[in-house]
Amino acid sequence: MDAIGDKYAFLPSLNYCCGGNHLFFGDIKEGGSRTEELVAAIAGFHPEAVMLWCPTCQCRFDKYISPSMDILFETLSFPQYLAANMNKLPLNRINAGTVTLHEACKSVYTGVDSDGPREILRQLPRVTFREMNHHGQGTVCCGSGAICWFPESCAQIRKERLQDAAQTGAERLVTVCHYCNQSFATEESHYDFTVTSYVTLVAETMGIRREDKFKKYRLWGNLERILKDANNHIKESPFEIERIIEVIQETFLG
Repeated sequence: MDAIGDKYAFLPSLNYCCGGNHLFFGDIKEGGSRTEELVAAIAGFHPEAVMLWCPTCQCRFDKYISPSMDILFETLSFPQYLAANMNKLPLNRINAGTVTLHEACKSVYTGVDSDGPREILRQLPRVTFREMNHHGQGTVCCGSGAICWFPESCAQIRKERLQDAAQTGAERLVTVCHYCNQSFATEESHYDFTVTSYVTLVAETMGIRREDKFKKYRLWGNLERILKDANNHIKESPFEIERIIEVIQETFLG
């Protein structure tokens, strides 16, 4: 965003949720309240447009929130915004090689963003882009939608999608949705490609490097090692150590 040069504000989703997570677990009232809080917070900035990082959030805004509430700003995905501004970025620092794309199923199935991620990959220098067998309107889910109640189905769907990626011969599987990225990253060691977010790939091409600690911690799968590595952050955290350990175990060791 700084390199592109537009004036912007960042609204963290930990404090402001679109309500989708609450609806996922059946709490309709709380989901509606969170939606209203988010819209009010965004409106306080008087923005011309809002870029949504999460595909689920964009789907919620486009299909449910905007038609039912008085929304005075445009909404678009961050891939759409980034694709339109790639010419402003210094893209010359890395040879990303051959990549394939796992798009966000909500974005594609609802039609809210079917081209943004592809336009980004097509504009990256020294990148060869190969489509998977299932892509576009024929794409398939990473499996995470079934993870809470049907974990075996989730694992099977994820395996089939990763095999689809492997058949392209790509060196990188590029993801859009953060949940898809987390789901695939845990299986990276079983394949000949690495799992990379599209934003990480663009940043690397600009010479910006940021470690994917979620992937690292999942591949480690060791509580003591994770605690040691995150010690400085834990010291500054407002949460009790018992709660931190509980979340680490659920997220990285489960």
